[in-house]
Amino acid sequence: MNPEAEKNKSEKIQQSFENPQHTETLTMRTHPEATWTRPYENTELDISRFTSVGEVVAVRQDNDDVVVELANAALRIRFISADIARITLGLAGAACEKFPKDDLHLDANGPYGITRYEWDAVPHTTSIDNDRIVIASDKLAIHINKKPFGLSVLNSDGRTLLETLKDGIMISDTDGPRQTLTQFVLRPEDHFWGFGGRIAQIDRRGSTADLFSVKVSRMRGDYGGFPMPYFMNPAGYGFLLDNPWPHVYFDLGNASPDKWFLHTPGGNLDFYVLAGNTPAEIARKYCVLTGFPTLPPKWFLGFWLSWVLEVTRQDEIVKIIERMRREEIPLDVIVLDLHWRDGLVTLGLEGGNGKNVEWGKNYDNVPGFINKIKELNLHLSAHLNTRMWSGKVLDEGLNKGYIRSAAEQQNVEEVTNPQAIEWIWNYYQKRVDDGIDVWWTDNSERVDGTLCNVNLPSRNLFGHLWNKMLYDGMVKSGRQEALVLSRGGWLGSQRHTLAWPGDTGPGTERLREDLRWTLNCSISGIPFNTVDLGGFVCYDANDPSYDPANPDHQYTQSLVRTDDNVIRRIANGMLLFPVPRVHGGGAVRVPWTYPKPVSDLYKYYLELRYRLFPYIYSLSVHASKTGEPLFRPLFWHNMDDVETYGIDDQLYLGPWILLVPVVEEGSQERELYLPQGQWLHLHSDRIYTGPRKRMSINAPLYGHASLPIFIRRGAIIPVRQPCCFNHEKSETSYTIHIFPDASGEFCIYENAETSGKISYEKKGGGINVEIYNPSSISREYTVVIHDTCSYGSLIKDPEIVYPFQSGYVGSEIISAMTKSCIKFTSS
Repeated sequence: MNPEAEKNKSEKIQQSFENPQHTETLTMRTHPEATWTRPYENTELDISRFTSVGEVVAVRQDNDDVVVELANAALRIRFISADIARITLGLAGAACEKFPKDDLHLDANGPYGITRYEWDAVPHTTSIDNDRIVIASDKLAIHINKKPFGLSVLNSDGRTLLETLKDGIMISDTDGPRQTLTQFVLRPEDHFWGFGGRIAQIDRRGSTADLFSVKVSRMRGDYGGFPMPYFMNPAGYGFLLDNPWPHVYFDLGNASPDKWFLHTPGGNLDFYVLAGNTPAEIARKYCVLTGFPTLPPKWFLGFWLSWVLEVTRQDEIVKIIERMRREEIPLDVIVLDLHWRDGLVTLGLEGGNGKNVEWGKNYDNVPGFINKIKELNLHLSAHLNTRMWSGKVLDEGLNKGYIRSAAEQQNVEEVTNPQAIEWIWNYYQKRVDDGIDVWWTDNSERVDGTLCNVNLPSRNLFGHLWNKMLYDGMVKSGRQEALVLSRGGWLGSQRHTLAWPGDTGPGTERLREDLRWTLNCSISGIPFNTVDLGGFVCYDANDPSYDPANPDHQYTQSLVRTDDNVIRRIANGMLLFPVPRVHGGGAVRVPWTYPKPVSDLYKYYLELRYRLFPYIYSLSVHASKTGEPLFRPLFWHNMDDVETYGIDDQLYLGPWILLVPVVEEGSQERELYLPQGQWLHLHSDRIYTGPRKRMSINAPLYGHASLPIFIRRGAIIPVRQPCCFNHEKSETSYTIHIFPDASGEFCIYENAETSGKISYEKKGGGINVEIYNPSSISREYTVVIHDTCSYGSLIKDPEIVYPFQSGYVGSEIISAMTKSCIKFTSS
């Protein structure tokens, strides 16, 4: 856009705010200060207690920073790279030492969110005229109006990415922590995606985000234990606020259709603007600041089986897993809930004896039990929570200051005290030595108070740092880099946490919330996340709070086991989330407990998940290197299609597979939005062309097509042979499905460092498929072409073309670490 035209546009927008109707308060919807999940309440922010930062007084260069001194504050501008700018508010007339200290808290279990503050100098210029200051790199320009104060950020094309109102940054004169209020112009092109692991709609325009850690449970709306002050905007940027205070608040056009605002109730106004033309570019820059995702071991990406208190004896657990292996049902992880250490659930609080992290009375032969787990090629996860310390351990921890007490009878580690971490880890280490592979931190989202040594509020950070402590301990113990399953975390959780919403409700129509959870996590830099497949039990008829007249209270044990819930939420769910994990109350949710038509679909989709593992694992490695998630919202690959911006009940698995789950109870078909391109319907071989609005597809409950799956033209999908667990050894064969465009390629990973390439090109009426085999062994590659053109005999053998219906087939054995070409000639 022409810079002068952009300037005129900006002035016109600003004029619309002149002489506004005076108001003394802003209404905000915030979660109450409560340990447990509660409905949101309206609170009033008294803006008469806020003062503008004032006009520009002076500008100076301070090493690599530009400091703009204002009448009542100061701003520091720093370029992290040419396309990442950091803007920090400091005290009035401030020298640099008055700005917030850049502290990674490495001596207090850091880093927390941002992983690095020191960067190489970035070339930039500073120009000053009568009206404004411009601080510019090659990719970004920060414009600061002198009087009245205003700040805007423009990209290299001269297009405004974000812009404050005149005098749009304000500071409070209230007692207690300094508050800030920053108001921005809301433009027609603005949309807001992110804000962490929450079950809110993915496009937050017109809504609010109160960043307060709270589990999901039976609630609907903006709930979740991973509140992150970070979002992407299709205008071409990401926005990251480095402030962990509870109730950091974003109003994204709810109070006014013309502006969005950010309120910090404490902490710092210290934000980064990340310029990028695509979500993938912005995601990578987010990881540059907060760390790239940890790639978990292959077994970690397999099926997890979990339950609450229904099976509590080690011999009973062994019977279940032996039957899973006997019936060749894939499984990788067994999860032990609180029963493993004799924990009990009483009115939502854990009680009972033998807690801490000691084996309970039903585990009388732990070495034999663990040996059986390992013999069956399984891994073990164990439950922890914030009420497990007791007896002498608790007394000693409290006396030494290594454990602190919190609301609702919680007693938790001092996760910012290195001595406390060293002391408490000795108890965890015993169980690691026994053979525990993964920790599960329950209730980690609800711990209030203050973190010692750093004087930061605990609520949004405790779970994050507990997870980091456990993850770091496992790595130091020589264990594989298994993420900690948790429902509490913050910026940078991708480094050590498998994010989980906590006890979601059952029922097909609540699948939409699970999908929102995984998409919001994925957008927010957490590619590895999970849910309770099938939903937890939110209410039970014996619960004292159960009200049969309340429709929400119908989410009881009976709903968990309906065919609709099991097929749509468990069977179909095997393909819908980065880590497929069944958990909840009632009978253990294994296939043989359901009627045969339901059980068959459970096993069909579980097998499909495992057969697609080469594709899923390759996407996982890609995520660890780039920050681009496995599961992606529709807008990710359709930024020029505004119709996709708010769709959160369909999702991509990688760039080529579109998953369209049924989210309405009793429905036998699915209405969907088909994005741009040609799409092959997996279970019919029919090709559809998008974009198509309100297209309907059959999705019969009792059929393989119960989950509509579409493959985009251009796709390369590697598939392996059936297996019961995700092993580390090389596969002996792959089937490569190609739905060809003119040309394409896919990087297939053996492990994080070893990859091969599959590419194809249409040429002279045929297709040449070139494959580089990265394995240390020879491998058979079978290529299946799906196209409207004919390439010889159409093969319909389901063993060969699985999971498709038909295709044109060629195969070759390729020696280790060599490449070969398989040619298809049109007929």
